[in-house]
Amino acid sequence: MKNVSPSRTVKEQEAEPVKDKIIAFLTRFRKHILVALAVVAAVTVTLVVVLSVQAARSEAALVAVEDLQDEYEQWMRLGPDERADAYPSIAETVSSLVAEYPRTYAAVRARILDARALVELERWEDASRRFVEAADASAGTYLEPVSLMDAAVAAENGGDPDRALELHRRIAEQFAGESAEVPRAWFSIGRILEQRDDVAEAAEAYRRLISGYPNSSWTNLARNRIISLTVEGRIGG
Repeated sequence: MKNVSPSRTVKEQEAEPVKDKIIAFLTRFRKHILVALAVVAAVTVTLVVVLSVQAARSEAALVAVEDLQDEYEQWMRLGPDERADAYPSIAETVSSLVAEYPRTYAAVRARILDARALVELERWEDASRRFVEAADASAGTYLEPVSLMDAAVAAENGGDPDRALELHRRIAEQFAGESAEVPRAWFSIGRILEQRDDVAEAAEAYRRLISGYPNSSWTNLARNRIISLTVEGRIGG
């Protein structure tokens, strides 16, 4: 007779009840398990399809905005009069792209290109509005304060310092310590207030810049303005 290891026998005896319990569990709940597996499979397939569709749309959006970039560069090579005549084509392409791919990086880029085209045409109010749309569409990204600065510059070029001041204040207050545009915004606030002869408020804006951003190149300009206003006797020393 073949000898059987006692330890082996014990292990087999211990394993039998566990195996029986597993078999019993699977037998009892096999329908539930099959349904759960089917659900998991369906969710996985759906997720793969959704991600594939999203990836395809993202790629299509990027291709569309690259085509728009090419169109814009060709447009820039035209003469001033030709640009004015050809601009509606740019605007139509932008409108279609934004409608087709809303809430995408491509749509933000399309708005920015449109705004730049409007700047070239010196349609300052429209350009400023378009830059603000790009800023709102890119909220939370580095493009937001950059687009707001472009909007402020366009507004001031268009003879609307009130709007420019509003946008500069938005940058300075909303992005303090976060964006490189903030020191420029504070200096611009001071400069516009100076032009209005609101010297005390202008000096305060310059001081906010100096104290908050001592290493900025805009800070040197602010210090020079403080010195000039003091020498002129327009503010106290």
